[in-house]
Amino acid sequence: MEVDRVLLDDPSATRKVFEVHPEVCFWGLNGGKPMRYRKSKLEGVRERIATLSVWQPEANDLLQSVLRETRRQDVQADDVLDALVAHVTGRAVAAELRRLTGVPSEDDKGLPMQMLFRDQQSALLPAGS
Repeated sequence: MEVDRVLLDDPSATRKVFEVHPEVCFWGLNGGKPMRYRKSKLEGVRERIATLSVWQPEANDLLQSVLRETRRQDVQADDVLDALVAHVTGRAVAAELRRLTGVPSEDDKGLPMQMLFRDQQSALLPAGS
């Protein structure tokens, strides 16, 4: 609701604020392949940390730090992974970003619904490709 309010008050913000879905973002960073394991399982955490570490080398240190400093009833490992993948996606340059669908649809308030992900393939191309 708060984000909608900002977007409705300042329509130019729709060019700067986008939606992400963690598993779509992991899929994009993983070369268009879904993660093999659930993020709530140790194998899934390891798989996602390995993927994130390509883009955010200190991803595991950040995860461990948050887990040490918070209670599990407040923050789970998968919450931190979701935040990290959103951060990695948000740091991408425009050429590395793709929309999940070609044309954004609009919600009932007329706001564009644009789910973005970072395309691992385009991000790894040499400059000028």
